[in-house]
Amino acid sequence: MPSLHELQSSFADALFAGETRVHAAIRGGALPPAERVAIYRNNVREGFAKALDAAFPVIHQLVGEEYFRQLARDYQAAHPSTRGNLHHAGRALPGFLRSRFRGTPHDYFADVAALEWAWQEVAVAADAAPWDASVLAAWPADALPGLRFRLHPAFALIRSPWPVHAIWLAHQPGGDPGAVNLAAGGEALAVHRVGERIRLTPVGDAEHAFLAELLHGRSFGEALDAALALDPSFPLDATLARWIGFGAIAGLHGDPR
Repeated sequence: MPSLHELQSSFADALFAGETRVHAAIRGGALPPAERVAIYRNNVREGFAKALDAAFPVIHQLVGEEYFRQLARDYQAAHPSTRGNLHHAGRALPGFLRSRFRGTPHDYFADVAALEWAWQEVAVAADAAPWDASVLAAWPADALPGLRFRLHPAFALIRSPWPVHAIWLAHQPGGDPGAVNLAAGGEALAVHRVGERIRLTPVGDAEHAFLAELLHGRSFGEALDAALALDPSFPLDATLARWIGFGAIAGLHGDPR
């Protein structure tokens, strides 16, 4: 008699790979065992596809209904969910699309998916208490380059050689997908939460470099050097005021004094 683990593994094979070994362990009745398993298989596929649709509505629009369903099935086969909560099911989709469409006219799908996934992650990220920026006055000037700012958990950066923001906007209600020019050039965005609202804020190259350094835990001095390398007139004061005002800076790592 098979063990419980063997039965569970066999049932998973039946759901994801179409195997039939589990059928002998399922009682018949009004429906044959194979049809009973097929109901579960369909529920697993439909639930997974709906979770992807909820997280990637723009990708759904770009590829169309029929292809999206096939894409969801192929992606599920490569990256089956390992959790009861399907919120995290789409985490690997940008990379999956990058491999699938690399070198094709649809190469940009991966970056659109990365933007949509960043939105999902920001939406459920932990909150952080408002930060009092006046604490900066307590540090001597020569200690400022060593400060390490802690960014809000609900903050992400997206950079793409494609106009991903324009694509995203064009596929929102009232948008015009036909107006998107894929040759318009790349865009960089901050995806962040302000109160209850998620914002997509375009950022310039130097601003993106500055924020990316901070996001990766590098010092204020290193972040400023990265920005100045791209723009010697980088407006540091205005940039700090902007992101402190948005609540994107949640505090400092350690105390360098």
